[in-house]
Amino acid sequence: MFKNTLTIFLLTLAVSSIRAQPYNQFNTSYGYIQLGPMNTDWAHIYTDRSKFILNKPIYSYDGTFASYNTSNLNFQTNLTSRMTILNSNGNVGIGLTTPAQKLHVNGDGRFDGKLYVITNPAADWDYGLAVSANRDKTKVLTVTRAQTGADLFVVWGNGVVNTKTLYSEEIEVRSDAIGSYWPDYVFKSDYKLTPIKEVESYIKEHSHLPDVPSQAEISKNGINVAEMDAILLRKVEELTLYIIKLEKEVEALKEANQQK
Repeated sequence: MFKNTLTIFLLTLAVSSIRAQPYNQFNTSYGYIQLGPMNTDWAHIYTDRSKFILNKPIYSYDGTFASYNTSNLNFQTNLTSRMTILNSNGNVGIGLTTPAQKLHVNGDGRFDGKLYVITNPAADWDYGLAVSANRDKTKVLTVTRAQTGADLFVVWGNGVVNTKTLYSEEIEVRSDAIGSYWPDYVFKSDYKLTPIKEVESYIKEHSHLPDVPSQAEISKNGINVAEMDAILLRKVEELTLYIIKLEKEVEALKEANQQK
């Protein structure tokens, strides 16, 4: 009778001990794994090893994968971090672990489909799409022909744009870019108008107007549109002065003939 009572007591003590422990622990000579609900909210898997290896795909019932507590969510291959999602603000970094924007990529990227960029700047003059470069001769933005790889449109790091054809309803050149070119000075009283005979001699020798680039120069160096517009306007203004001068000479001849 005493022996049976002692056996029941020991079994009851053992069951109570098992129930008090909220997990099962599996031990080997290399370490342990603890598996079980540690509190009323979470079930845990703990180990004293530095890594887990799972030899099958992992499926989440509700599609959620999350980091614990204040930790970042980090994805690795070959023991190297490839993508990080910050716990603090949700920024996603590819190729770096400290992303500064919602998507921060350190390295090359490629889209084989359409890319839509929809912006909603908070204020005027804010950025919609910004690309930065640290070298003048960097092709910051390039459109190429898929079949040949030839550049069709290039924006360089120094702001220069190369393209074959430009279609636009309106092009506005800022005043600070053309102010130094604009030839209002032609109509000032101290402007020295080249005598028309000298202009004629220059044309005969060079086959173009004075101060106007030659065909060879244009073919080699291209043109500055703002500067060329100013040159052409200066020639129109000079032509106006020639006409005014000619008109005065004609009027003088008329008066002289009337007096005879």
